[in-house]
Amino acid sequence: GEGSCEAEGGANTCAPVSFSSSSGEGSSGEDGGRWLVTESTGMYGDSLVRTWDLASGEVVRETKMEDRFFGEGSTRYTDDDGRELLAVLTYKEQSIVVYDANTLERVETLSPWPSPTTTTEGWGIAFDPLERIFVVTDGSAMLHFWDLGFEAIPSRPPIPVRLEELVDERDRVLVARKPAEARGEDGGETAGSEEEAVEGTLLGHINELEWDPHTRTLLANKWFEDVVLRIDPSNGLVTRVYDFTRLRPRQNRSRGEDVFNGIAILPSTEGKEWLVTGKYWPEVYRIRIAE
Repeated sequence: GEGSCEAEGGANTCAPVSFSSSSGEGSSGEDGGRWLVTESTGMYGDSLVRTWDLASGEVVRETKMEDRFFGEGSTRYTDDDGRELLAVLTYKEQSIVVYDANTLERVETLSPWPSPTTTTEGWGIAFDPLERIFVVTDGSAMLHFWDLGFEAIPSRPPIPVRLEELVDERDRVLVARKPAEARGEDGGETAGSEEEAVEGTLLGHINELEWDPHTRTLLANKWFEDVVLRIDPSNGLVTRVYDFTRLRPRQNRSRGEDVFNGIAILPSTEGKEWLVTGKYWPEVYRIRIAE
């Protein structure tokens, strides 16, 4: 079915309005009784990572990225030595910058990155703490799976994000299942890539990612669309679509690129409360999912 969301209010970041990859392309957590949010932002010469206080919007710490990098998605993780780190993708530089998650001091830069993506770009990244793997997007329909060394996992080849059939609360079909273009009229596979042979409607421009540990699914933004997709990482199937078109209507936006982008699940809410925002948005919204 189609999920519904209710905005409970906005929290101004008190930071400069930026081409943010969001409060979600990082992490949120408690520190001394207060909620801290870490985000990564983009644009050449202006990319940075910063941590801010959710209640006050005060920037606690901030680190500027090198001017040659266009910052994209980020995710917090723990390496095999127990270090809490923050991995930040770059847009077209095929590089990953790793920071200390608590101090935001740079630990290392992997350039070029160990594993290519479908488009050679980096968009979103999330970390599964149980399997201890990264899931990465590149603006296409594909999900890539990397190990802690950012190497592609041979047993987990890239898979496409796809829709088969979704129904609303009245059992009305919202998206009908249809065969991929690579299937013949008799249903048999024709020559083509593995992506083309997947049944269903492929969804491109998959952007920001957030790992939901409560359901072991991915939450994802889709570039230039006001939705959040819930994705089963085992097969790429979209199991739920959340509509955010009323959160910040397009007529209230001033730039073509100030799109809905950014998700963070608040800890201790069983995955029911999120922070969401957009590029160049002056607010971050705390919402509760009604499902």
